[in-house]
Amino acid sequence: MLSKSDEEILNERLRNWGRWASARRHARSTIIYRMMVQAGEIKLEPSDPYRQIDIFDALLVDRAWRMLAQCPARYWIAKWALVAHYAFPWLTVRSFLVWVRKETRIQFGHEIRINDQDYDILLETAKYQMFNLLNQHAAKRLQ
Repeated sequence: MLSKSDEEILNERLRNWGRWASARRHARSTIIYRMMVQAGEIKLEPSDPYRQIDIFDALLVDRAWRMLAQCPARYWIAKWALVAHYAFPWLTVRSFLVWVRKETRIQFGHEIRINDQDYDILLETAKYQMFNLLNQHAAKRLQ
């Protein structure tokens, strides 16, 4: 179980990643773009919503998200529940569940049905996995 402070930090990192993932302007996360901003060749407007995103942290979280397990199928659903919850917060749980039924039929050859209660459990599972992966990478960088 995560402490309150760890959970708040993780939620904030996931919200930042969700803003980055839904912005659809990933060209701004390239090394060339970042170097041009640091050099002052590109000026950002103070009101630019993209400025509110910590790109470096979003990329670390995205790398951890890509490393999440996809088997068994419930882990695959948990991985995409993170995307639905943080990148598309306006998406209803029911819409996500309908999408899961269609996609699991394509991915796994059969329909997997989950309900609202399963959604919450899968979301928590994915958050714990993300926390572990992010801490594992932080520990590697310290060594």
